[in-house]
Amino acid sequence: MSRKPIRRPRPADADENTPAEKAAPKAEAKPVEGKPSDDKRRGRTKKLADHKAPKAPKRTSVKPKDTPLSPRLEGLDALAKMDASSLADMMGMGVESSERRPRPGTRLTGKVFRVGRDDLHIDLGLAWEGWMSRSELPEAVEGDEITAVVVSSGDHGIHLSKKLTGDAAEDFLEEAAEGGLPVEGVVTSRNKGGYTVKIGGTRAFCPISHIDRLPLADLDSVIGQTLAFVVIESGDKWVVSRKKLQNEELAEEREKFWTSALEGDFRDATVISVQPWGAFVDIDGVEGLLPRSEFGWDNVSDLTTRITRGQRMKVRLHQIRAEEGKLTVSTKDPELDPWRQVRDLFTEGAIVPGKVTRQAEFGVFVELSPGLEGLLHRSRLGKWFPKEGETIQVRIDEIDAERRRIALSPKDAPELGGDQDEDGGREWRQSQAQASAPAAMGTLGDLFSKLKK
Repeated sequence: MSRKPIRRPRPADADENTPAEKAAPKAEAKPVEGKPSDDKRRGRTKKLADHKAPKAPKRTSVKPKDTPLSPRLEGLDALAKMDASSLADMMGMGVESSERRPRPGTRLTGKVFRVGRDDLHIDLGLAWEGWMSRSELPEAVEGDEITAVVVSSGDHGIHLSKKLTGDAAEDFLEEAAEGGLPVEGVVTSRNKGGYTVKIGGTRAFCPISHIDRLPLADLDSVIGQTLAFVVIESGDKWVVSRKKLQNEELAEEREKFWTSALEGDFRDATVISVQPWGAFVDIDGVEGLLPRSEFGWDNVSDLTTRITRGQRMKVRLHQIRAEEGKLTVSTKDPELDPWRQVRDLFTEGAIVPGKVTRQAEFGVFVELSPGLEGLLHRSRLGKWFPKEGETIQVRIDEIDAERRRIALSPKDAPELGGDQDEDGGREWRQSQAQASAPAAMGTLGDLFSKLKK
């Protein structure tokens, strides 16, 4: 049931017949609060149909101020505007990023930009940084250039090493053989010709002459050790060498030796080979000759009876010829030179025992004490000519400490005088000069070539 709208009463003083009221439309009475009037209900549809929505105000673009972006935002803005291929190129990878990562066995060069406690971090100029164990290059510092081999590559970066190890060594033996890359293997056993080396799951052979650049006193001392090798032969049989790798690594040490070594310096050496007349020793990869005459102050007739191959010893750099790459060493200590005390040990005219060390056309040499030899001239021997190794009694006729010469005569020989003494003295001086000259062993180069033969 609808209710009629309530009309408000007109004021008493209002004039119903005034022209102004007739001209003005009648005002509608307000409905009761919360209740819409019937007129409104009836005219709502018409009003909605006739209603026109007001036009939206026209938007005008406001030009933003030229506020510079931060470097971070600028970078992000630039990345957002790049297409996928350009972004991939910038990151150093193609659509398939894994194909662009360096493969294990690849040789890369970069610079150390951070030295950690355990690792070296290397800038390779790629999207990934490289890293390697600091134990491989403990002396490396920031800025050092390093060439190494890729062991693995992943999200953590590129693992580098100076040699291939484990499965990487086995999987990339061909690459290692072609590029001369070091591989790590375990020496498992020794046979007649060499050693069996296990590289990952692959068996390789190392000849005995290639297991070390220096002779080994104990050939079995390397069994069970993990060592670095280079592949010298591939195919049906893998042949590796440790000696070749050692020689390559010592190239820098050799250069340093020739530029820094001084005559008189003492160095540690290892005997490479021994001959009766001398021995060859190794000093930091440099080969030197130890003549028999420089082996101590005492006389040695056969050096093979005094030293052995692989023996370690302290030597003095006696003569350096860097331009020719030749070195002569000695075991003589100048501080123990017996000629400094010769006049304290012997006096002219004394009768002393001596041992004949060698014979010559002009006489025999007699050792009076270690490092001190005298000449018993043939002019004083007559028909008697003592044999090598024989011990005889001699008289000391003259001592010349400055020229390192001692003149001897037999114990019972008569005193020489007149022309005989003059002639004998002249011959003695000539023979001493010949004796003090280098032994007829040829030049140092001849000795080297002789040993090679």
